[in-house]
Amino acid sequence: LKGRPNHDSTTLLMDNDDGSIWAIVSAGYLNGLRTAAADAVATSVLARPDAAVVGMLGAGHQAEFEVRAVADVRPIESVLVWSRQGARARELAGRLSDLGVTVQSADMELVCRSADILISATPSSEPLFTNPDWIRPGTHVSAMGADTPGKQELPVELVRNARLFADLPEQSRRIGEFQHVTSVDPGVAIAAIGDVVTGSVPGRVAQQDITIFDSSGIALQDLFVAERVVSVALSANAAVVVEF
Repeated sequence: LKGRPNHDSTTLLMDNDDGSIWAIVSAGYLNGLRTAAADAVATSVLARPDAAVVGMLGAGHQAEFEVRAVADVRPIESVLVWSRQGARARELAGRLSDLGVTVQSADMELVCRSADILISATPSSEPLFTNPDWIRPGTHVSAMGADTPGKQELPVELVRNARLFADLPEQSRRIGEFQHVTSVDPGVAIAAIGDVVTGSVPGRVAQQDITIFDSSGIALQDLFVAERVVSVALSANAAVVVEF
C-alpha cells in the first residue's frame, strides 16, 4: 500500500519497576533483521556444510533479509527466486546482485528442485507446491511465513518425512507451519532450535536428511533487539529523548 511494506511493527520497552514506557522503537526494519537472523542461526546448524544454492519462495519485504542472512552462514554460489508476481522476483534478483553470486528469477519447480537451502516467506494459506518429490534429499527448508492459524506453505507429506525444528515447538504446533502436520499426527517430533544450538539435541544426523525449520517468531527476540538498538543509539547520541 502506497509503496510501503505491508508488514510493520513498533516495540515498546517498559521499566521493570514501575511499568512506565522508557523507549518506543520503530521496529519494522529490525523485525526483518531479527527474523532473518533466526533463520541464519537455524541454517548454520541444520543445512549441509556444502550447501551452495538458495531457493527463495516469495519476493516480499522479508525475502531480501532472508537471502542475505543465509549467505552469511553458507558458501552460497547461486540464488533462485520465485514469486507469484514475476516482476517482483526479478526486482529482488536485481537488488541481490551485489552478493557477487548468480541470482535469477525462476519457476517454482526449478527453484525447489535446485535448492540446497529452500526458504519460504509468503502469507500463503495453502501449500505453495504439492509434490514433495520436488525437494531433494539433503535439502534444508526454512518455513518463515506461517504465523497464524490457517497459514501454510509446505505440503504435509513433505513435513511428515523430514526432521522438524522450530523456534518454539508449542507455538509452531498452534500457529506455525507445523500446525497442519500436528492435526494429522499429534505426536510428531519437533525439536527446539535452541536445543540444537546448545548441543542438547542433534540437528542434521545424515547427509540425506531433509530438515525443516519453522519460525513463527518470538516476542523476546524483538525485545532484546530493541533494547540493544536503544543502548547503541543513546551511546551515539542518536536517540530522541522526550520528557513526559
